[in-house]
Amino acid sequence: MHNRFPLFSDQSNLLYISETIIDKEFYSSMHSHPNLEVLFFIDGEGFVRSSEEKLKVSKHDIVIINANTMHYEDTNNLVHFYAIGINASEIFLHETFKKQIIHIRPEKNNGNEIELIYRMIYQEASLKVESSLDIITSLYKILQTLLSRTKPLFFYTKQTDKYSSVVASTMNIIDNYFYSDLKLEEIAARFSISVSSLCHQFKNETNTSLIDYKLNCQINEAKNLLKVTDMSMTQISSAIGFNSSSYFAKIFKLKTGMTPSQYRNNAKNKNYNISSISTSSH
Repeated sequence: MHNRFPLFSDQSNLLYISETIIDKEFYSSMHSHPNLEVLFFIDGEGFVRSSEEKLKVSKHDIVIINANTMHYEDTNNLVHFYAIGINASEIFLHETFKKQIIHIRPEKNNGNEIELIYRMIYQEASLKVESSLDIITSLYKILQTLLSRTKPLFFYTKQTDKYSSVVASTMNIIDNYFYSDLKLEEIAARFSISVSSLCHQFKNETNTSLIDYKLNCQINEAKNLLKVTDMSMTQISSAIGFNSSSYFAKIFKLKTGMTPSQYRNNAKNKNYNISSISTSSH
């Protein structure tokens, strides 16, 4: 059994909510979605399978399946779940962007609250009236908060049509994980495309290479740290993801036209001059 109702909420990119019961009469085959899905299991036990892992799921489990991830659900008996589809969105674990499928087991109280939210969204969607949209959007925001309370998650929703979903999400990954040991292969795998396709698409849409975009993020953060902290060059280079402070200094000068020390001294002098002007004006 599978029922689906559209949500059509532009405020949060919500697409649909569905209810599915998989048993001996209804099977699921390997598939993917161009959108994110957040599954919530109401009853029974089963599995969510991908090409890389097999997750055992039961009542009140949550499975987040990011876009373009091959998967299917199955069971030895019966499994019953809701799924919310969200367009142009990604959900990341705070510690890593690599997980395409995220499995969450909430505490009992949170599970009951989340089940109530899914049932209310499903009920409002089934009414098929415009007045339900605000209620559904508000309920989804509460759902995001409860999910984050259960596991540290980062929700990303594309805000502009300037870039494709893949490029916008790639920029978001680099913006938030530039300090880590990012590999092009890992980013491409996150969206199930080749490295060459990702690099070509990124350069074509942004006029900047992926490597250069990451370096710009690192140097911009270095500027902030040089301005507002007393961290050493070694500490700063490590904090923004450089293995060598000498290489960091080389790239910094290439990007800014001055060494990190010169930049810090200039920033201090500017702050001193501003403070002097403010003091003398009183």
